[in-house]
Amino acid sequence: MKYLLLVLLLTISSQFHSARMHAGDADWPQWRGPNRDGHSPAKNLLRTWPEQGPKIKWSFADAGIGYSTITVVDDCVYTLGSNDNACFALCLNLQDGSLKWKTDFSRAGNREDYNQGWGGGPRSTPTVNQNQVFVLSDIGVLASLDKETGNIQWKTDITKDHGGRIPTWGYSESPLVDGNRVVVTPGGENFCPLGRVTSPTAKHTMGLVLITLEQMPSRWAESDCDLSSIRDDWMNQCHPHTGHACHHDISQFVGSPDRFWT
Repeated sequence: MKYLLLVLLLTISSQFHSARMHAGDADWPQWRGPNRDGHSPAKNLLRTWPEQGPKIKWSFADAGIGYSTITVVDDCVYTLGSNDNACFALCLNLQDGSLKWKTDFSRAGNREDYNQGWGGGPRSTPTVNQNQVFVLSDIGVLASLDKETGNIQWKTDITKDHGGRIPTWGYSESPLVDGNRVVVTPGGENFCPLGRVTSPTAKHTMGLVLITLEQMPSRWAESDCDLSSIRDDWMNQCHPHTGHACHHDISQFVGSPDRFWT
């Protein structure tokens, strides 16, 4: 398995000869871009490359191993990697490749966890949304990191905590943000919509909710202190900070029809 080498190529074009990339000009905040469709809004791209190829602006060779791609937001580059001990997230300066922060958030996967015939390391790409970076390791540790500092806001193991099962080639999906929810699929019978920051004044801002496919279709409800999934005779309500189940009694749910979504 080759060590991951991040390289930023400087586009040679008369339109961009002396230009710098500014925050927000070309954000690529998640896997396959802003809309997950692989379409870039970038303009004035080169139609042909120089004979020797574009000039290398900078490189970063301490990114560990893995298959993670990059996200770019506000002059920062985010990606994942792993070494012998840990799976980590990286944040680099877009202009010069310098390291802004590095955060270990999971142990490193090994051959006992899944088939590493094609190599180990994280397969997921970070998802950047507002002030959070959502990351998923190859063995199923899901975490929210502070975008500026890399500090861990919360994390959960979706196999041990929520009945998931590591796929044959390791977890390869990238967290999906849907409003105030972050969705991942642990495997087995479950998927997880994950609560994230809802407002700066909310007493409780984050949490985890679990629903099994056997109980679909269901309706999801959201409040300022928890997230709940309900059906006619079932509800799972979880603590917003820990993801621990609070209760399953449908009679204790308080909400209104306009707060449901399907």
